[in-house]
Formats: sequence, C-alpha cells, structure tokens
Amino acid sequence: MTTILETRQRQILEAAASCFVRRGFHQSTMQEICREAKLSPGSVYRYYRSKEEIIAVLVEDSCAEFLSLIQSVRNDTDTAQAFDHLTDAVLDKIRDPALCVLNIEANAEAIRNPRMTEIVKRRDTVNLEALAEQIRHAQASGLCDPTLDALMSAEILVALIKGLAIRKSLNPELDTMAHAPIIKTLIARFLQTRRS
Repeated sequence: MTTILETRQRQILEAAASCFVRRGFHQSTMQEICREAKLSPGSVYRYYRSKEEIIAVLVEDSCAEFLSLIQSVRNDTDTAQAFDHLTDAVLDKIRDPALCVLNIEANAEAIRNPRMTEIVKRRDTVNLEALAEQIRHAQASGLCDPTLDALMSAEILVALIKGLAIRKSLNPELDTMAHAPIIKTLIARFLQTRRS
C-alpha cells in the first residue's frame, strides 16, 4: 500500500521530470518544479533539499529499473528466450521519449558534476555486471559463445540500446518495438545464443 509520503515524493519526482524534459536540468528551477507539482516550496523542500537531490533520485530510480529488468530474466533457463524477453522489456521502457531525454540529461550531467558522476558510474557498474553475469551463466551452460568477454559484451549491448534511446529522443515518433526483431537477431548472432 502506497503511503502519503511515497505519493508526495512521486508527485514531486514526476513534476521535476516534466520540467527537466522541457527545459533541461540546469534551466529548470525549484520554483518551476513546485508549480508543476502544484505544491508550495515548503512542501517540496520537506521531501527534497535541492534540485540536485531530485536529479540524483531520478537517476537512481532509472538505473534500479534497468537492474530489475535484468534480474527478471535471471532464472530463465532458455538463454535466447531470456535475451528476447529482456530486449522486449527494455524497448518497451524506452518507448517513452521523455525517459530517453532524461537519460541523456543524466549522462550529460555526469560529465560535469562529480556527485552525479559517482552515482551514474556506480549504478552503471552494477547494471553492467548483472548483464555480464547473465552472459557468463549462458557461457557456462554452453548456450553462448564462450570466447566472448562477458563484461565487454554487456557494454556493447547497453550501447546498442542507449543508441536507440538517443534516436528516440531525437525522433519521438520512432517505434522502438518495431526494432525488436532486428535487435534480437543482432544479439543472438553476436552472442551466438541458442535455445536450451
């Protein structure tokens, strides 16, 4: 059951995300976030001390969602099917152009802001390692090319999806799900996965 605290925090985060998508992290102000959330500054500051804290929470949430998607296929014994499911889930997630814009903003901010650099790198490391572990498991089961470096392969797969997310942010009409068959084929050929 969602608490009032969680509801209010979600309201503020959604309002901030809308502002950041429209104007970027640096151009958006706490006053704009308050107006978007339809809350007084005192109410917003009760939950978040600064705009930077809101940005950090949004980035943490986004990274945690990706990790959750990877973990959702962890117990799938059919490697090819697991990567198919993961591809569908991630492409469905990036159907939202606003989410793609926020991810680009977060990566740009991580280049300039040491606190954001630490958050993005830490979460990225966790996500890459989780995906690499999925690849290692497939390799150990004889269902994936054993000569591939699992971590480097994970980086390539993430880069593929992030590249499509950038394309989506530039062209909101782009149907990411329409790319699923091609991406699944690319991944299957790259990893040389096969059905268990």
